[in-house]
Amino acid sequence: MLHAQQPAPWLPQTALASARASQPFKRVVDEWRSAWFARHGWEVLGDWDASERQSAAEWSMLRVAGDATIRGKSKAVVALALTILGQADRKDLTDRDLRLLRALGGRALDDLETRLMQFLGRDERYASIGPDGGTEIYTLLIGRIGEANLSIECEKSALIRTVLGTYPNDKTASAALEMRSAAYEDQKLSIAAFLGSATLSLEQIGELEVGDVIPLDRTSDTPALLMVGEQRSALACKLGQADNRITLTMQD
Repeated sequence: MLHAQQPAPWLPQTALASARASQPFKRVVDEWRSAWFARHGWEVLGDWDASERQSAAEWSMLRVAGDATIRGKSKAVVALALTILGQADRKDLTDRDLRLLRALGGRALDDLETRLMQFLGRDERYASIGPDGGTEIYTLLIGRIGEANLSIECEKSALIRTVLGTYPNDKTASAALEMRSAAYEDQKLSIAAFLGSATLSLEQIGELEVGDVIPLDRTSDTPALLMVGEQRSALACKLGQADNRITLTMQD
């Protein structure tokens, strides 16, 4: 259960309503579509919006998957099954036909629910309580079968999880990073120049004499690399000399 005292992380409103926010959900639906509609296409329609929810009388709840609800018109399950089978709507269906079609449509929706649950999970850290105390809902129309529309209604908390990290101007996260950066500003790190390396056996090392030359795995005109701490960086530098000291001049 989500509690009002849990503040939702700051995100620009455009992040929640943009097409970028809906893309992860569309990928889930595309995978589901390819599994269930091998012979018949299934178009992902619509986009996320924060408009008022449709009247409850127009919809029959089909499945609840994590923070998302899969909804469809009253005849959506049967229409879904007929579409999976590549069949047009029929008026001569018997009770037995309807039971079998509902079973097939139900299996498909079970699969979609499972995929959404795996994608969304559930994370109580992010509340989705709106300013009026209600839960903010975003809707994606994923398919249309005549008048039997099928959609995913997603709570704001689930949508927030899909866009965190997409928009880097999260003030809370930025402040935390700035504090961490300040804590390390005075830390000392050793630096060194990496010229190259070679592999010798213990016997070869034991036989080394004054004047012997050890070829390294880097050519003489290749810049040295800067070692920071014990890590070799990609920073190129040139060896030089000033005031009787060896120097490193950064190349890029």
